[in-house]
Amino acid sequence: MILENDNTSKYIFIYNPIQAEFYFSKGITPMRVGKGSKGDIFVQFLKTDKLRSAFTEWCNRYRPIA
Repeated sequence: MILENDNTSKYIFIYNPIQAEFYFSKGITPMRVGKGSKGDIFVQFLKTDKLRSAFTEWCNRYRPIA
């Protein structure tokens, strides 16, 4: 998932339930939950600064603090 340079959509779709739960824990409300064409479940979020911040935190969650 790329958030920084992708201006083609105002939404992102998360297929990883653990990542979606992480966003929920940060107080980010999903737009909707649905099923993709292959039967996989997704959670749709609106791209916001709060989501971008949570995404950065998600990407760095296992990096040691120097």
